[in-house]
Amino acid sequence: MKLDRFSKRKLPLSMLKVSQSELSSLEAILLNVSGNAPLHNRFRALFTLKALKSDEAVRVISKGPS
Repeated sequence: MKLDRFSKRKLPLSMLKVSQSELSSLEAILLNVSGNAPLHNRFRALFTLKALKSDEAVRVISKGPS
């Protein structure tokens, strides 16, 4: 669960919306585009995308490493 930024109530990650730029950032970290993303950051990106439960997140995850 994550705190709603406008209140103190907790929201499940699946209810959160991410912008296209945030999704692109998660994709770049997951796929290690820079070539120096620490493994723990890549796992954090993977599990963040997984928790979003959206078609866009599935698309990013399914790309896998090249």
